[in-house]
Amino acid sequence: MAKIAAALELEPKVLFEFDVPITQPVSDKKDAAIQEVLAILKAKDLRYIQMTKKLLVEIFKTFPRQ
Repeated sequence: MAKIAAALELEPKVLFEFDVPITQPVSDKKDAAIQEVLAILKAKDLRYIQMTKKLLVEIFKTFPRQ
């Protein structure tokens, strides 16, 4: 059980907590979100991809760096 918990990046006791939802680590969620965005963009023409890039650059200019 300890090896399974370690592979899932969980404490072993979490495997027996049935009323608590198991969440993905933040890095996994981030990677999944990036993959979703890439899938959307791959289906678009180059001009839409370039437009999206410009929009993102402008949006991120308005927020402090993180």
